[in-house]
Amino acid sequence: MAVSQTFDSMILNLGCGNVFMPKAINHDLWIHGSWVDVAHDLNVYPWPWPDNRFALVYAIDLIEHLDSFIGFFDECWRILTPGGRVAVRTPRWDSMNTYIDPTHKRGYHAESFDYLDPSTEWGSRYGMYTTRKWKKVEVIDDLNLHAVMEAVKP
Repeated sequence: MAVSQTFDSMILNLGCGNVFMPKAINHDLWIHGSWVDVAHDLNVYPWPWPDNRFALVYAIDLIEHLDSFIGFFDECWRILTPGGRVAVRTPRWDSMNTYIDPTHKRGYHAESFDYLDPSTEWGSRYGMYTTRKWKKVEVIDDLNLHAVMEAVKP
């Protein structure tokens, strides 16, 4: 679970792997190096951070390993401050990067993120998947998808 430390950072680096992010809380599935501050299985809810804790969450090469896209974004929404953002990089559904790593569960389409934003066509049709709303700030579609989503909170 969590390391018994207090952190002041408003930035969370989820699934840091071997990439240490200075001035952030660096998380991974287990503590495999001195740079990992917190270990937790992100498929287990709730995550070990309080509500409205972070202004920015990084999830680079992470969500393709998780069980639930919606569950991931629901927990990010919970731990983000109002207007906080999550930056995601994940393989496209049709990229060889999706299939090379045997621990990848799926790839995503650029419009997958639309399901979270009620102002988009997909979000307006299928907004019932979650009560937590997002604003799609940016999605860049190349070999990987780079998405920035903003938590919409009262």
